[in-house]
Amino acid sequence: MVDVFGLQMETAKAVDGRFGVAAALSTARGVVDVVESMIPAVPEVVRRDLSMLGAEAAEFVGWLYRDLADAAQAIRWYDRAMEYAQLCGHLPMQGFVLLRKSQLAYESGDGNRVRMLAEAAIEGPWQLPPMLLAEALLQIARGNAMMGNGVDMETATGQARDVADGEDLTLREASCWIEANQPERAAQIYDERLGADGLSTRDTGYYRARQAIALAQAELPDLAATHALTALSTSIRTGSMRTYGSIRKAHRILAPWHARDTVAALGEALNAAALPSPRRQR
Repeated sequence: MVDVFGLQMETAKAVDGRFGVAAALSTARGVVDVVESMIPAVPEVVRRDLSMLGAEAAEFVGWLYRDLADAAQAIRWYDRAMEYAQLCGHLPMQGFVLLRKSQLAYESGDGNRVRMLAEAAIEGPWQLPPMLLAEALLQIARGNAMMGNGVDMETATGQARDVADGEDLTLREASCWIEANQPERAAQIYDERLGADGLSTRDTGYYRARQAIALAQAELPDLAATHALTALSTSIRTGSMRTYGSIRKAHRILAPWHARDTVAALGEALNAAALPSPRRQR
């Protein structure tokens, strides 16, 4: 039973990356509902595995709401994932949920929570896998930069790479360089990484929107608007409000160039999209 519903979760994750939240949300929530209903009735030997499945499914639902730019629902589901992780005694999962909350705090612009939650993810009574530990270190650097604290970003990103066990951190590093007021470096990272394989449709659109922000901050309006338009097409197709919010931010930064043809075309496309404005996005 746990294997069957675990396979459903893997399918939902693949569907989300290609087609967006709407195609995956009902399946993921359905898995949580099944776990909730069955936990009281299963033998103790099964309960731990079932609770772990509930933690993974609830965390994924939290992520889906995060992509919908619904922070309140995302926090609610992250809290539920934390509860399941505590029920089954899975310590690293609790650290992972704290890291997810730190990432959510970044999108709402709360640098203090970004740093504090990432520190808690590292300092808890668990050992994060190398990639998650590296992400948490980058979150601490990013939170400090958001707060205006002095950060040696070169050293911070180097430390994260050292513990990442060879995993690719470049896209996460790019956001750090945006916060460090070095958008040209961020834009270059996005340009190099987005040309490679391995990213889902939804993720490619999101990082393309982030690249547009970096290019806008670097005062390259035509390139920024071109990449934002590409990202907008993906955002509409996948329903990613997180991506849409980043495109809106890029357009706001491009205010001094709104009369340029490319930037004007972006503004018209945003108006034609008629999507609701999400809450503030970093």
